Amino acid sequence: MGIPDRQANFLGLLYRFGIDRLDFGIRRQDGTFIQRDLQSLDPEDINKSLPFLRAENARGSDVYFRPEQEGSWPVIFLDDLTPQEAREIARKYQTWIIETSPGLHHAWIRTDRPLSREERYLEQSRVVSLGIGDPGSVSGEHFGRFPGFRNWKRQGTWVNLISFPDAKRAWLPTSASSPPCGGRRGSSKKSSTEVGGNDASESGREWGWVCGSVEHGRDPDEIRRSLEIRARNRGKNDPEGYARRTVAKALSFTDKA
Repeated sequence: MGIPDRQANFLGLLYRFGIDRLDFGIRRQDGTFIQRDLQSLDPEDINKSLPFLRAENARGSDVYFRPEQEGSWPVIFLDDLTPQEAREIARKYQTWIIETSPGLHHAWIRTDRPLSREERYLEQSRVVSLGIGDPGSVSGEHFGRFPGFRNWKRQGTWVNLISFPDAKRAWLPTSASSPPCGGRRGSSKKSSTEVGGNDASESGREWGWVCGSVEHGRDPDEIRRSLEIRARNRGKNDPEGYARRTVAKALSFTDKA
């Protein structure tokens, strides 16, 4: 796509839904990460900021954004969605879908009220516990790629805004806090599709993701490999054994062993 004015339209819609402060992130080719704040989304500020971002992108920098980190905002973020997952979310909820590279998408889902960073984290955790999205992006403050700019991690493909919020429903936050895969074989447990976890640790987030992935029928070997890679990247001791044990435990809790 690569139409420069599309970003301004996107920002205008954010403003309409009450998101009037953004953080921009710029990752240069040498790995340097620069953050800039945009405190207002009126047209003058947009026009002042976009040329700088376009120039950085043209020199090979990747461009990211998020609603201002410490604010309360009526959106939650999901990363690494398949086309099918993205379409299903957009069909049900008011969502901006951004294609970050062929076959992968971000979703910014409008919620029915502003959420704090901690509340956004809990909602992201709940969705990821169903096996949807990337557990590594669950933070309540994650940056997403900015539409209308090139993704240099993917050979300079355009980051495309492909869906505006046209569904009728906003996302309804929940206060559910029971852990996914919480019961044992034969117990009166709730499944992870009914409850969400609030364990803030890396292992807790990964546990929720593994349980949701198992219950949604994903291949256990694929889950194990993905978990092993993530655990190794964050410096976990014995990542292979950790991944094997975690998947086996989830399989037993969901009666799929």
